[in-house]
Amino acid sequence: MIAPRRTIRLIAVAGAVFAFGIAGLQQGTGADAAAAAKARPVTVKVVLRDFTVSMSRHNLPVRTPIRFVITNRGKAEHEAVLEHAGAVDEALEVQGREYEADDIAPGSTRTVTWMVPRAGTYQLACHMPGHFQMGMKTLFSVRSR
Repeated sequence: MIAPRRTIRLIAVAGAVFAFGIAGLQQGTGADAAAAAKARPVTVKVVLRDFTVSMSRHNLPVRTPIRFVITNRGKAEHEAVLEHAGAVDEALEVQGREYEADDIAPGSTRTVTWMVPRAGTYQLACHMPGHFQMGMKTLFSVRSR
């Protein structure tokens, strides 16, 4: 017969293993999370001008940290919103975090690291009043390795 303390410990350990397993299913497989954690970030240089967005790379890997180094070379304040292609001011949300770098002053640089969880076509856009309507966006692809 198992002692009561040992039974309680076994139940606690089994519960923790179950909880972590469920969390892993919700976030993707444990292997995906581990691979993303170990993956070296990919750096993409982004330049915002009045009224264009340019990127140093347009094909990016899925489930890999992407370091966006965003420089505002325009005269107006801008923002960079990562969203699905065709969306209008609907920042991609991953694990409760919206992928938006706002209030980037002229002449300044902002660095953010984001990870896109699914392959597809996305856009980086500025949604300051009138900027998006003037074409301030660029498309890019996220693909499996």
